[in-house]
Amino acid sequence: MDAQHWRLGDCFFCKSPTADYFCEVCETDFFKHKPRCPVCASINQSGLICGDCLQKPPAFDNTFVITDYAYPVDRYIQSLKYHDRPEFILHCAQLLANRLKQQVFHLPDTLVPVPLHRSRQRQRGYNQSQILAKQLSRLLGVTMHDKDIVRTRKTVPQTDLALERRKKNVKNAFQMIGKPNVEHIAIIDDVITSGSTVDEIARLYKRSGCKEIEVWAIAKTVDE
Repeated sequence: MDAQHWRLGDCFFCKSPTADYFCEVCETDFFKHKPRCPVCASINQSGLICGDCLQKPPAFDNTFVITDYAYPVDRYIQSLKYHDRPEFILHCAQLLANRLKQQVFHLPDTLVPVPLHRSRQRQRGYNQSQILAKQLSRLLGVTMHDKDIVRTRKTVPQTDLALERRKKNVKNAFQMIGKPNVEHIAIIDDVITSGSTVDEIARLYKRSGCKEIEVWAIAKTVDE
């Protein structure tokens, strides 16, 4: 299924009749819980911190996602990003909020969406991470700060790059405006690839005095 031919009343994945965006079977299949590294959210059968995070801890403390960025969920996320379907983001926000309410007991002080470069936002018409954060803010009763961080350099999408080039791609691509007085935040993005983007933002917040930094996203790319 693609966004062009999808209509509300059909499951996006299997086309069966449903009152929602997905039927119950597909939602269970494609958004089921998997054991993951609590820091980077890579699939980890032990559910313990992975070797990569032990050897080189990122600036953020943990990551929470609800699915993998893999077929067919990747088509759904590509539709909300590139095919003018921002309403898909609202549905994903509800799924994410429901899961967070079940598993997260200490909510952050504020939510920080990953910013787009102004040229890319003009081209797309919206920032999917900002919409996701705004909806999560409403559903969870947590404030959103979307003016603290700006993207100063247009970067190549992380999914287009080999793993070793992703960190270099976003190095010094963000700037903090002022000095936010927050101790616990959640950085909001749609998809986590290597984690380099959110790590750059987390480092800025850590330098500003933030003590606890989470990352919340819809999906994590499958480890390469």
